[in-house]
Amino acid sequence: MENFDRRMLLAGLGLVGAAAAASAGAGTLNPPPGPVAPTGKTTDEIEPRVAVQSLAGDVFSVHLITQPGSYYLLGNINGRPGRAAVAIAAGNVTLDLCGFALIGVAGSFAGIELRDSTQIVVRNGSIRTFDQSGISTFGTLTRHVRIEGIGISNIVSGAGISVDGSHVRDCELTSIGGPGIFVSTTSGLVERCVVSGCSSSGIVAKTVTSCTVFNVVSTAGSAAGILASIVSDCSVDTVSGSTSSTGISQAQAATGCTIRNVGLTTSTASTIGAHANSAFGLDVRDIRGAGPVAGILGNTVSNCNVVNLVQGASTATMTGIVADVITACRVDTITGLSTTPTSGILDARVVRDCAVSSISNTGPGFAFGLNKTNNNAGSIENCVFQSCGDVAVSVGARQRIVGCTIEIAITGILANNVRNVIDGNTIDSCTTGISVTSGTNTANALVVRNQVRNCTNNFVLDTPCQFGPTVSATGQIASTNPWANFTD
Repeated sequence: MENFDRRMLLAGLGLVGAAAAASAGAGTLNPPPGPVAPTGKTTDEIEPRVAVQSLAGDVFSVHLITQPGSYYLLGNINGRPGRAAVAIAAGNVTLDLCGFALIGVAGSFAGIELRDSTQIVVRNGSIRTFDQSGISTFGTLTRHVRIEGIGISNIVSGAGISVDGSHVRDCELTSIGGPGIFVSTTSGLVERCVVSGCSSSGIVAKTVTSCTVFNVVSTAGSAAGILASIVSDCSVDTVSGSTSSTGISQAQAATGCTIRNVGLTTSTASTIGAHANSAFGLDVRDIRGAGPVAGILGNTVSNCNVVNLVQGASTATMTGIVADVITACRVDTITGLSTTPTSGILDARVVRDCAVSSISNTGPGFAFGLNKTNNNAGSIENCVFQSCGDVAVSVGARQRIVGCTIEIAITGILANNVRNVIDGNTIDSCTTGISVTSGTNTANALVVRNQVRNCTNNFVLDTPCQFGPTVSATGQIASTNPWANFTD
C-alpha cells in the first residue's frame, strides 16, 4: 500500500511538471497586425530568369538573346519567314522551353540558331515545321553545347540538330529532310536519342550510345544509320541510299548493336550492315543489294551474328563477314545471285569457334563457306561449316585448318598451294572430302588425323602431299599410327 501511494505521488508530480513546461513554452496564437507578407525568397532571387518573349529580335530572329543567363518560354513561339524563332548570340546561356514549342511557318529558317556561342544548354520542349533546321549554328566558334529533352519534327530540307561538338541526349527527331543529328565525328556525343524518317544520315557524331535509328532513306546519295567512331548499344533499322547503304559506318568500335533491313535487292549501290574496325556483339540481319554486299566489314570481329543476306542479280561479291580476325561468330543464310563468289567469311587471317551455314549462289558464281584468296599465313580452328555450296573451306598457302566440322558441300576442304596443314577435321556428306594441291616446290601440304565420311571421293591429294595412312575397315582399329586418317 505504501509503494502504491508513492507511485501515485510521483505520477502526479510528473503531470504537473509537464503542464508547467508546456505553459511556459507556448506563444500567442494571434497573428501579428498588418497584411501577410512573404518570408522567403522570390523565384527570381533563387534562379534569376528572363522570359524569351520579352526580348526583341533582329532581322534574322524573332527573339534574340545577347546576354549570359537563364531564359525560359512563357508559351509557344511562332516563327517568321526568313528568321529563326530564337537566336543566341552570347555564351553561358541556359534556355528552358518549359514544355512549350517553337513552331515554324513557310520560309522560317530554324527553331534555334546559335551564333558563335559557347557553354549553352537547351532543354525541355519541341521544335517543328522549320525549313532549314531545328537547332543549328551560324559561324564556326560555337562549342560546348548540351541539348536535352528536345523533340524535333518536320524539318523540310536541313538537319534536325546541326551543332559541332555538342552533347545531345534524350531527344526524339522525326521527319527530317536532312541528317537527323549532326554533331561532328571528332567530338560530338549522342546518347539515348530516337531518330526516324530522315535523309542521308540518322546520327553523325564521335560517340553514339543507346540510340535508335530507323527509316533513313536517300534517293540522291549515300545513306548511313549511324556514322561515328564509337557506337554502343544502338539499334538501326531500314537504311537505303542510291549510291551506298550502311547501317553503322566508319566506326573504330561497335559494340552490342542490332542492325536490320539495310539496302534494297533492286539497288546496285554498295551495301554494308556494319563497317567497324572492331565489332563485338553485333546482330546483323536482312541486308540486301544488287551490288557489293557485306554483313560486317572490319578488322577484328567477335561474338557477332550475321543472318539473311540476299542479293539481287549482280556481278559483285556477297560476303557475310570480311575481317582479319573473326572469333565466336555465326554466319547463316547468305544467298547470292552473282557471277562472282558468295562467301560466308572472306580473307580472314584467323577464324576460330565460328559457325557458318546455308551459303549459296544461285547465279553462275561459286559459293564458299570460307574463302581465303591470299597466301598470307593463317589458321581456321574449331569451326562448323554446314551446307556451304561449292566449297566449305577454300584456302591458298600457309594455312592451318584444325578441328573443324564440315557437312554438305561439293568440296569440304580445298587447299591449292604450299605449306598447308589439315589436321583433325571431321567431314561428312560431300562429293569430295579433302582436295589438296601442294604446289610445284617441295613445301608439301600435311594431311593427318582427319575423319571423312559419306563422300564420293574421300581424299584427292597430289603426289608431294604428306598424309597419314587411311583407315577404312570397320570394327576394331588395327592401325596404331597416330597420324592416321579415317574414312568409311
